Formats: sequence, structure tokens, C-alpha cells
Amino acid sequence: MDTTTPTPPTARTARELRAGWEELLDPPDHDRPSLWILVVDGETRRLTSLLHEVADLPATPTPGDAAQLERFLAQLAAAVLRDRHRVAVALRRRGGPLPDATDLRWIETVYEACDAVDAPCETVHLVGDAGAFPVTRAEVRAARAAQRGRDARSSSTTAS
Repeated sequence: MDTTTPTPPTARTARELRAGWEELLDPPDHDRPSLWILVVDGETRRLTSLLHEVADLPATPTPGDAAQLERFLAQLAAAVLRDRHRVAVALRRRGGPLPDATDLRWIETVYEACDAVDAPCETVHLVGDAGAFPVTRAEVRAARAAQRGRDARSSSTTAS
């Protein structure tokens, strides 16, 4: 990780958090996706210098990947999150602004890991060639429900 990262900006609004991710991570500099995790001070909304990269993610998160992310977030929660800090996460990869199925699996894994260890989490951002875009929990749930519906229709058509 580059040690010359600029001073993290303040992110008082969702728009400022998005701009902060773009400032810190845009454009993606390698082909393998990575997760970027940082701490947001809950009072000043400053993006802290506690920035961690999980590099070279596999295409699909495994249960082991999810468990490892949970352990990291649990340690972060115990050490620094306390009551006034939140975690912010970005999935950085090459490509356009719309999340694909792989992106959604990783983003869902992030939200689930944060929930599992009670780590307060900002909206996860997808950072690609076109900038940073928030992907809400509701968007992930809707996309996963749509996929389950397509899978169910496909399996019923195959069974006919």
C-alpha cells in the first residue's frame, strides 16, 4: 500500500463520502479486485488514516473469506470503532459503475460481516473506472431476490 496517501477528506454527507473514495482510490490501478476498509470518525466525519487494503480478492467470496473479514472487523471494532466511529468499505475493481453478480456477492459479504460483529457500517461503495458509486443494502437484497427468482423460474422450466 502506498504510504503517501493524501490526508483523508471530511465526509459529512453521502456525496462527500463518495468523493472521498474517488479521491483515495480512483482510478483502479490493477486488474484484481480489492476491498478497502477505513474508519470514519462519527463526530467530525473525517475519513481517518486507518486505511487497510485486502488485495487480490478471489472471484467469489468463500465462507473462509467471510470469516476472515469478520475477524478483521471484530478486531477493528474492539480496538477503534467504539461508539463514535463507523467503518467505510469500498470494493475497487476495473469496470463500469453497475455492480455485477460477483460485486454483489462481495458487497453482501461485507454487510453480513459488519452485522455479525456489530460494526457500524457506511454504505459500501463500488469504485471502478467511472468513479465511486454507493451500493445500499436494499439494492443488494433486491438484486439477490431477483437472482433467486430467475433461478427458480429456470429450474421450473428445466423440470417441465
